[in-house]
Amino acid sequence: MSSIPTNIDECEGENNKRTRHHLHFHHKSCQLPSERLFREWQAKRRHNSKSKATPKTIDRKHICPKNMTAKQIKRKSFGDISSLRGIQNIFRAETPFIRSLWILFVISMTCVLAVSSYFLIVDFLSYKTAWYERIIPDQKTAFPSITLCAHNPFSLEANRLWELGHVPSPKHLKSTYARLTIQMLRRGDVAFGEEISFWDTIENYYSNLHAHQAFRVGHTYEMFPYCIFFHEGSVLVADKCDLEKEQTVHRRRFSHPKYFNCWTIEGQVGATTDDLMRLIILVHLVPSKDIVQANSSFVMDTFTRGEGIKVVVHERGTYPEIEKDGFNIQPSRMNEVIYKTVQWNRLPTPVAPCVENMDPIYDLGINYTYSDLKCFDKILQHELLSKCKCLHTEWPRPVSSDDIFNTVPYCTTVLQNASDDEVAANLAERFKCSSDVLSRIKEIKNTARSQGRCLPLCNYFTYDAKLNVMLWDPSPQRLTSYEQHYRQISKFESQEKTEESMDELITHMNRSVHDEAQDESSAGLKFGNNGEFGDGTFTYISLIRQSMDTILKEERRCISKLNIMEDPRDGIYRTLKFAV
Repeated sequence: MSSIPTNIDECEGENNKRTRHHLHFHHKSCQLPSERLFREWQAKRRHNSKSKATPKTIDRKHICPKNMTAKQIKRKSFGDISSLRGIQNIFRAETPFIRSLWILFVISMTCVLAVSSYFLIVDFLSYKTAWYERIIPDQKTAFPSITLCAHNPFSLEANRLWELGHVPSPKHLKSTYARLTIQMLRRGDVAFGEEISFWDTIENYYSNLHAHQAFRVGHTYEMFPYCIFFHEGSVLVADKCDLEKEQTVHRRRFSHPKYFNCWTIEGQVGATTDDLMRLIILVHLVPSKDIVQANSSFVMDTFTRGEGIKVVVHERGTYPEIEKDGFNIQPSRMNEVIYKTVQWNRLPTPVAPCVENMDPIYDLGINYTYSDLKCFDKILQHELLSKCKCLHTEWPRPVSSDDIFNTVPYCTTVLQNASDDEVAANLAERFKCSSDVLSRIKEIKNTARSQGRCLPLCNYFTYDAKLNVMLWDPSPQRLTSYEQHYRQISKFESQEKTEESMDELITHMNRSVHDEAQDESSAGLKFGNNGEFGDGTFTYISLIRQSMDTILKEERRCISKLNIMEDPRDGIYRTLKFAV
């Protein structure tokens, strides 16, 4: 029997000897210190792995005993791994009473979840919205349009036209209505007879004139001596408010049945008016007392007419809603209209849809920007035209101005060259037909809504205006001097600076020097009665942009019943999170 080596040298020799015969044999005593430590670490690791495997086997046997079925094992596994609140406690409960309490809790929370989700979904599908307002600083927008209508719709030219018989006079029409009233009462048609007795109005007089006749008796653009445009860094005065050559602003006539010739001053299509800050309009008014025949006619307008003009500020290209949005301006006043720009962004939803753009509204040969209100009026006019073969004066007229009165009359137009019996029978038929259509206005509009017609615009502008009024009564001399002085300065600025132009300006300024000693009475004689501003009454309108800021009113979705969050999806998520 071999002895155990006692030192390293002997061990190495012994190993070499044994390795020749047994390549895989190594005696423990012959192992090096580092090799010995490595083998001890491996043995310890194998021992630890065996000790960890033993509890798992025991736990699995404890959790899944041999007498449990596959369904019971799946049910118990679901209870252990479920994240639903209360489910784990049902399987871990030690007594049936505690388990029943947890079951009741889970059922109640499930019901709360179902009811809350139902109300949230119903509220979400109702598409309820709210308007949110914020200010967008330094957002330049187009300058609005301004439409002016004189309360006295007749110019001084109307007196001459009535006297010569070129245009039917108001007295003639008044007597015609009186005869028709008597005729209807004799025929026993009391209702229509009472109706005609109230027809002595300017609106009904308008409906009995040809288009060219209504234009001739109304005001022309001569009612605006000049306009002053204040841009950023420049001022421009335009005679008769005419800037057609500059291709920025133009004037447009708007034929209204109550005011005859109204005038709109607005930016041209394609031109920018973003830098326009202020617009001053000098208006020459004709007093009603100067219109001779109007003093004894139109008695039914006594409490609806006055002296001055009616003004409306609206978006460029839209139909001027004079009666609905207009405000009155008195003569001999300085009227400052300070406005804020309001931009509306409507949210299109299945419950309340909107449109970006639609076909324009056509009225007497002029196209206006689409609006839902005028769209309904257009449908009513079409219904009246198809049923009664006549037009309503206050609804969009889908014909040219030349067709009015000749081809398609108004419903209050009196037949020409006909007997009173024929006129009465014709008007009675129109009256009954138009009354039937007017009684069904609500029904016609609801039918159009149900068909998805006349939807509102998604994006549009309005203008919140504030009116400041103060007394303003300048003498004709001051108005004339202002115009002459500005014309001279503008002429000098626009032409080449020559010696001749310099002399002309110096001559003009010398007049101002000598005017200091001029007697006021002689100045009054010079400008008071014979000047351009010597007759009539004037008023002064100043349309002012308050700032470049824009008020944005935006429509957004909201939940109103549960008041959870502004976003309905976030509200549903929070309800699910609470119940789960």
